Amino acid sequence: MKMKIALTALAVLALSVGAAAAQVQIDKKKPASPNVHVQIRNSFGSLRIVGNEAKEVSVTGRLAPGAEGLEFEGDRQDFSIEVATPEDWSYGSGDDADYRSELEIRVPSGASLDVETLNASIAITGVDGVVNVETVNGAVSAAGNPKSVQVNSVTGKVDVVAVSAEVQIESVSGAVSVKGAARTAEVTTTSGAIDVMGKEFERVQLKSTGGDVHVEGSFRGDGGLEIETFSGSVQLLVPADIAARFKMTTFSGGIESSMGPKPVRNARRSPYMEVRFATAETDFDVSVTTYSGNIVLRKSGETKPPAPAR
Repeated sequence: MKMKIALTALAVLALSVGAAAAQVQIDKKKPASPNVHVQIRNSFGSLRIVGNEAKEVSVTGRLAPGAEGLEFEGDRQDFSIEVATPEDWSYGSGDDADYRSELEIRVPSGASLDVETLNASIAITGVDGVVNVETVNGAVSAAGNPKSVQVNSVTGKVDVVAVSAEVQIESVSGAVSVKGAARTAEVTTTSGAIDVMGKEFERVQLKSTGGDVHVEGSFRGDGGLEIETFSGSVQLLVPADIAARFKMTTFSGGIESSMGPKPVRNARRSPYMEVRFATAETDFDVSVTTYSGNIVLRKSGETKPPAPAR
């Protein structure tokens, strides 16, 4: 009986030690300059990166069981933070809880970021410097006032809510939403939808093979707005007093516009439809091209878009 109790106690102790070993808690920090450059790599799990007024870089959270450790190196100007993992993890399931390291990283608000993940979600807030993100699978969100935002993603939604002068996003199958952008925005997807809202755009370039595209904003300067899709539909909402030259083309879709002339076919029996017009003497060009999708252009304040004419 005593032997049985002792064995049970040892088993409970072993389980508790194993659980403690599985939960590797991280709490590290070092002083940093206000405009520090921080490189971050966490292949699996989640990253929450927060800009604040503290003059330091700190890391808190939990390492995945079996992770080889956390590299936290650098000086006041340049930091490197990386979760070291076994090589064979790259061929396993990143959705397994045993792979996931969940970290919160706090940096000075003026910091610049280079973030790389394999299968992890990324949330960035309050960072005013340059933000670069590369990920294979996982949602990416960025909010605040970064100088520029660049995201390369294979799958996973990309959501940018930031007053940023430059936004550049490439995604294969994830939807992309950009709100608050100014000056320039460039988004490319294969099958994901694109939703862009901003003001005083100088240059906007949006391309999608199969995703719908929605654009709402104001424009200035001598730049342009270019939208290309294959089978996705396009909705464009612009100020009533926009000064631009418009060219909208679809092969087998329909076009409806609240301004300019009616769309025409380039040949009697061709499904190809086009409309061209200018609202003012200007060098700002709006070009919308789609193969089989519909195109709708309407003015700000209109509550319901007109149905595309075919």
